[in-house]
Amino acid sequence: MSHFDILHAVQDAMEAIICNFADNKKLISGVGGPPLQDDAPFLIVSQLNTIIPQLLTKVTHPVLQRNLTCALPAMCPLTAYLQRHLAFSFLLHPTPVSMSLADDKAHDLVLDHITKSPDFFINKNTDYGHLAARLALLDIAIGPGLLAVPYQPLSSSAPSEAGSSPIHAPVPASSEVRQFNEQIDALAQQIKLLGNSIVEAGAVVDIAILETKNSIERMCARLEHASRIGGKKIHDVFGSDEEDSQLRLSKFFKKAHKSSPSAPSRGIFKQNEDSDLDLVDGTQT
Repeated sequence: MSHFDILHAVQDAMEAIICNFADNKKLISGVGGPPLQDDAPFLIVSQLNTIIPQLLTKVTHPVLQRNLTCALPAMCPLTAYLQRHLAFSFLLHPTPVSMSLADDKAHDLVLDHITKSPDFFINKNTDYGHLAARLALLDIAIGPGLLAVPYQPLSSSAPSEAGSSPIHAPVPASSEVRQFNEQIDALAQQIKLLGNSIVEAGAVVDIAILETKNSIERMCARLEHASRIGGKKIHDVFGSDEEDSQLRLSKFFKKAHKSSPSAPSRGIFKQNEDSDLDLVDGTQT
């Protein structure tokens, strides 16, 4: 057997064991065990609460944390949530993670961590290998988005003529979609600031600098184009209903209303000027 076959066999066995926790929920509660919650993510956290703290205290190297998290199976929603939860716990350790990843507090913790943690500050002593590993954990923890992805119904396309593309009516963004996109934009903006602080001049000596820069660009592209509902945010200087923070400059380009001048009654001279004119009689010359 090759190494990949062994890895897949181990992952399948781990996934079967993890999913067995949820399958035996009724059996455990029926034999006098403590009542379990119906939500599978909360269930897996409660049943593995003795394993995750041991991993957090024993696996402290960022590269090992990344390798362990990436080796976990993520073929079903339950194991994918466990992988995200473990990456989130590794990233924020020693801060405990006791909330759901779809909670608003999770987004605030991540944004505050990458803003204030010295692990995400760039200086001359930065270990870019460790930084790339932490960015991989961050990417896994974010997943499709820290908030629950709002449901988007399929819009029926209008009938089109032969050879022309169908026309889709624009769907107004709901408050949930707007809040979800705002969180994605905030994360992408903070990660961009981190990437902008990386100086690529020393990449000839340390190739990990380019690898870290590349991972940041790929993460930002994934957040902006794949995770964000509706695609990448368009910065419209004229403003729109979705982007109230943009400067509304359209008022400066409106045509001023010009009142039509009334036709002069006696010509181009004013009335008082006409009375002062001395008319010359041609017969007197």
